[in-house]
Amino acid sequence: MDETRVVARVERPSQGLFRREYVRPRLPVVITGVADRWPALSAWNLGYFRRTLPDTEVRVEVWERDDGRNDPADYLRRVRRAPMRIGEFLDLLDAPGPAGRAYYLAQYPILKTAPRLRGDIRPPDEYMQVPAILPRPCAARMRLDPALWIGPRGAVTTLHFDSTHNLFVQISGRKKGVLIPPDQSDLVYYPCREFGLNLHFSPVEVERPDLARHPRFARATALELTVEPGEMLYIPATWWHYLRALEPSISLNFWWNTPTTLYGPLRHLLLEWRERIRRLARGRAAA
Repeated sequence: MDETRVVARVERPSQGLFRREYVRPRLPVVITGVADRWPALSAWNLGYFRRTLPDTEVRVEVWERDDGRNDPADYLRRVRRAPMRIGEFLDLLDAPGPAGRAYYLAQYPILKTAPRLRGDIRPPDEYMQVPAILPRPCAARMRLDPALWIGPRGAVTTLHFDSTHNLFVQISGRKKGVLIPPDQSDLVYYPCREFGLNLHFSPVEVERPDLARHPRFARATALELTVEPGEMLYIPATWWHYLRALEPSISLNFWWNTPTTLYGPLRHLLLEWRERIRRLARGRAAA
C-alpha cells in the first residue's frame, strides 16, 4: 500500500453531526462513548454463550487452508458452512484442530434466535434513521437483522465491500481493520471476474499482498485502525474493508440502508446481472 492513514474517532456524536459529517460524505469514523455502556460489554464472552445458548443451531464457516495465508480466492473456493450447536463450535475453538483449519461464526442473526439478548444491547437506532415517507416494502429493507461474529485469534474477513452502511461494534477482544475508499476499487482489482457472483470480494490478500500478481495494490491508500471493545466503527456503503481478530473476539454489526443505497451501486448491479446471464447461457448450452 502506498500510504496508511488513521480513522477519526469521535465521542457520542449527535445524530445531525453523524449524518452531516460522515454518512452524507461517506467517511468512516470510530464512535466512542455509546456501545461501551451496553451490558453486553461485561456479560458477553465465550463462557456466556456456552452457558446460555449451548444448543442453539448455527452455521459455522470452516476454512481448510494449505498454509497460514488469508488468500481470498482460496477462501471463496474452499470455505464451507457447517451446521452445529454453539456449544460444539466453542469446543472446537478451545481444542487444537488440524493445521490450517479455521472456524468462524460469521454473520449470525442472533437476536432472531435469542431475542432475550436484546436487553444486553442498545441498537444504535439514532444513527440509522429511516425516512418516514418510504413505502412499507422499502422501509422493511432499510434495516437488516443485527449479525453476530465469534472467532478465535486470527479469524479474518477478507477484503470486500457491502452495498449497505455498517455500524460494527466490537464487544470482546480487539480487531485490526483496514479500509480502502471506493474510488480506489481498480487498485484492489474490482471486479474480479473469476469470483463469479462474489464480485464484491477483492482477490488481494491485504496484509501479505502478492505484488507480482496485484501490482496496482501498491498504490492503494488505506485507513488502518484497531477496534477496541466498546467502540463502534462506521463503515460507509461501498468502502472496502478487511478485519482480523487480534484476540478471541465477539462482534455485532448493524447494516442499514439510506434511499441512495437501497438497490446497490449501479455498476455492481450491472456486473452481477451480466454474470447471471453468462451462467444461464452456460447452463443452457450444457443442457
